[in-house]
Amino acid sequence: MLFYSFGLADPTISENVRRARRFAAMFMGEDPEAPNWDARYKIISSPMQSSEGPYLKANAVHAHQWLHGSSGKPMGVRSTLYPIVKELDPNWIKDPKKTEEVIDLFNRIVLNGDSANNLAATALITNAYLYTGEEKYRQWVLDYVDVWMDRTKKNGGILPDNTGPTGKVGENRNGQWWDALYGWNHYQGLNIMFHGMVTAAECAQLVSGDSGYMDFIRSQVRMILSSGKRKANGQLVVPLRHGPKGWEDFQPIRIFEMAHLYQGTLSNEDYDLFCEIRAGDVERDWNTVTPDGEKNEQTKDGHQHMARFQYYDGKNPAWPEQILDADMVWALAEIERARKTTVTPMAMAAKGAGPGHAVFTKALTQVQLGAVQTNYNGGLPRAPVRYFDPERARPGLPEGVAAFVDELKADRVGIQLVNTGASGTQTVLVYSGSFGEHSFTEVKHRDIDRSTYNLKLGTKATVTDHVVPVNGKYFAVTLPPGKGIRVEAGMKRFVNKPSYAFPWHGDIIPVPFQ
Repeated sequence: MLFYSFGLADPTISENVRRARRFAAMFMGEDPEAPNWDARYKIISSPMQSSEGPYLKANAVHAHQWLHGSSGKPMGVRSTLYPIVKELDPNWIKDPKKTEEVIDLFNRIVLNGDSANNLAATALITNAYLYTGEEKYRQWVLDYVDVWMDRTKKNGGILPDNTGPTGKVGENRNGQWWDALYGWNHYQGLNIMFHGMVTAAECAQLVSGDSGYMDFIRSQVRMILSSGKRKANGQLVVPLRHGPKGWEDFQPIRIFEMAHLYQGTLSNEDYDLFCEIRAGDVERDWNTVTPDGEKNEQTKDGHQHMARFQYYDGKNPAWPEQILDADMVWALAEIERARKTTVTPMAMAAKGAGPGHAVFTKALTQVQLGAVQTNYNGGLPRAPVRYFDPERARPGLPEGVAAFVDELKADRVGIQLVNTGASGTQTVLVYSGSFGEHSFTEVKHRDIDRSTYNLKLGTKATVTDHVVPVNGKYFAVTLPPGKGIRVEAGMKRFVNKPSYAFPWHGDIIPVPFQ
């Protein structure tokens, strides 16, 4: 995820562009040292892969950990050999003959084929596309997403977690569609797998402009809901896992997937689906935000996604302050923890640990950019707007300028901009989407002249509404010191070719050395 942020910060750095191409090549069959991609069957050839290619031969330690879990660690069993082997004695590792047999089965059943988690690789290829605009990257993303959507459709509408070496679902498991490495049977299978699915749908929508790809997410939200049940108090709970006993681990539905779906479409259909989920959620308070880390919010119940939806639905006006306060509480706690620590840097390094930090971007990106939180497992930003400082020729807000996206609709976005400085005029460029993928149609704003207001004379302030045509990717707002403005920008979504290019780059990013 952080690798992709380099392009947002400065897309002209030659080495980053070359590196983006190299990493994409590892998954597209262009790197002979990393044959991860099978173009014939459109699969990534193993659930684990690297610059050395697909991981197809496990050692005994890895196989034992993945099949039985690690002592004292929370990750638990990652996969099993079911249904080929229904009961596996964990002591096999003590017998050389049995060890050889189990590893052979593990390699053939678990490692030899594709996994739905690999859908997250679409962002790696999209990253190269955003730098270069080359059609081959776009087409690879669409081909890979299309084939997984087709597998899902043929699997009764359920995203399967595994394929065999020829791309057939359950090919290594007698047709069984679940139990891949970190798949449906893993305690975090839905979490990890759905992160890949969400990333893939968002990337396909971004590079194609076709919001039909968001049906990939929608179909799985509806599928999980249809498999749910009601508790005695009316609370809707849905399954998070599927194993030999069928659907299990029933919990209140995660909001992460629904939040990303609605961000991608802002459609009436998905608004109604969001409201349906809210109506069935009687145990959780959708208006409360509690302090939480950048990552944890996406694997828990999603209270900050709930509160954000409530705000834009007109039901929680306190949300902007709540989420900013929550991040501040978390940051102060991290600072205090750092002050009190007695662990030396060398001791941290010996444990493979790093120091804490107090830099949190979750609240700022949601409030300033109108963005849902970026998918932790390799996602790309999903913001309706971003900002540039034309004076310093850099991304981000000019110094002393505050921004808040106060309205999100399918055809418009409302933005408040304030120059908090006491002196000096500031100009900010408002850009359409994270990657220029949208287009502004017009900007509406209102001038209020309070010089005409006089209570004794009974005169009112003069209000003048303005409409300025834009029909482009960005517009500029000039802010005198201590002044603010609210603009309502009309928007056509996903109509432009996305790119890391800055507003002044034009259609081609000026990379010094390709």
